[in-house]
Amino acid sequence: MHNTEFAYYNYLAKYETNILKKWYFLHESKLLKKYESIIANKANLIAVSEQDVVVYKKNLTQKI
Repeated sequence: MHNTEFAYYNYLAKYETNILKKWYFLHESKLLKKYESIIANKANLIAVSEQDVVVYKKNLTQKI
């Protein structure tokens, strides 16, 4: 099972006011999205929530 960590970090960046933290969250979000995309193409995933299914189908090539 997996949840969409890259989306969580992107959300944190969206509402962060500290510029360094915002940069960190955006950077981590990009790295996580790249990593999750690689993993999604190598393994079957079971999403934690329906929202995660929507995010994965929209942002990654994995079919859940």
